[in-house]
Amino acid sequence: MPTGDTKRLHCNLCGQATLHTILHEEKLEWEDSVDSQGEEIPIYGGSTHQMVRCCGCEAVHFLTTSWFSENVDEHGRPYLDIQRYPPAIARRAPSWFSDLLSLPPDIQAFLGEIYTALQNHSLRLCVLGIRALLEEVMIEKVGDHSALGRNVDAFIAAGFVAPQTEEIFRKNVIEAGNAAMHRGYRPRLGDVNTLLDITEGLVASIYVHPHRAAEVGKKIPPRKQ
Repeated sequence: MPTGDTKRLHCNLCGQATLHTILHEEKLEWEDSVDSQGEEIPIYGGSTHQMVRCCGCEAVHFLTTSWFSENVDEHGRPYLDIQRYPPAIARRAPSWFSDLLSLPPDIQAFLGEIYTALQNHSLRLCVLGIRALLEEVMIEKVGDHSALGRNVDAFIAAGFVAPQTEEIFRKNVIEAGNAAMHRGYRPRLGDVNTLLDITEGLVASIYVHPHRAAEVGKKIPPRKQ
């Protein structure tokens, strides 16, 4: 597509597919041959590099589409390998993620690395990161009891996990990290998003909601005596 044309692509800021204008495009192609039992077999490939800008928010990103003659589908058409920078955001961070007054820097950094892994579809790293993040939270709140299981017990006993969700926390959230580390568990995107829903809710209930509730409390007029 020539410069100035538009195409529909995902926009990280808009959070959906929008029209993008092609600001600049470079197309590279190559040809070669390989020897196969004394016969020269031609091979070819190429790549298109585009700088594109969202027609809505005007955010700019870089897009590369490459192909190779030996990597084809059942109809003989080359598969297109599409890469972009920055990567497409698979999940938006919650609105409180940048609230430095509520969220400790270490916890924020942990979450940021998990979101980066998710953007790059490193799903097992996401699950391992969630397990490590939760252990960091547990140690900060109830101390280090020298074993994950004892940390979990102390964390639950201290009331940070509601009784009706205790089994979910133990058997799903924590155990997913253990399974990814020791038993070859390969989570799907939906699995990771579910674990992140629970983790974000827990982090918000421990750090963000108390701080914001206290700020609201300061604005509430006292009862008249």
